[in-house]
Amino acid sequence: MKYAYPRHRSLILKWLKEDQARLTALGKKLNGLYDLDSKIQAIKPVAKACQLRAVEVLDLLNEIHEPIKTNIGLDGSEAIIILTLHSNVTYMEKVLHIYEECIEKDPSSIASDSVASLVDRVGLVKTGSQKLGTIWLEDENGSSFIPPIQEIESVNKRRIRYRLGPIVNRVTGDNTIEAIKKLQKPVPQDIYDLNFVFMNMEL
Repeated sequence: MKYAYPRHRSLILKWLKEDQARLTALGKKLNGLYDLDSKIQAIKPVAKACQLRAVEVLDLLNEIHEPIKTNIGLDGSEAIIILTLHSNVTYMEKVLHIYEECIEKDPSSIASDSVASLVDRVGLVKTGSQKLGTIWLEDENGSSFIPPIQEIESVNKRRIRYRLGPIVNRVTGDNTIEAIKKLQKPVPQDIYDLNFVFMNMEL
């Protein structure tokens, strides 16, 4: 398939590969650290690098105008979302606005299901809750839980916009709302603090 912006697509995919390697290395380093302050100090340089990348991503978006499949491919569209997930909330909201406009025109033109992750990431940072139930975490015991979902009774209706199926309990496989409710709980402060480094990092 030919793309309107092949050079930009190649660059986006290259950035994603670089950033994933950086985050993988960080994950290994964090596994050897046990106090919160040490973990935060280890995260800071990576968070700053992700912020610098977010600036480049926004500049690129200004050049291609729309992150749609005919411009950069669905994999390129998804890559921008993944790169944006590790920027601060200001950049996340700017990118989200661009993708929401694309969804209004044609949900199939972009990686709509990945946009849902960005919607929830922004919600979690700003309100402590999510709209679509795409984010699951593990507590200190390694048990899965889902951060609170806003108006959970209508979550599946909201998910349709992003081409997502009904929410499913990742622990039991049950897709009833009651099953999901049982695993809802606020994000523990230590987990939030680690993500806070990324979400509020300024250049």
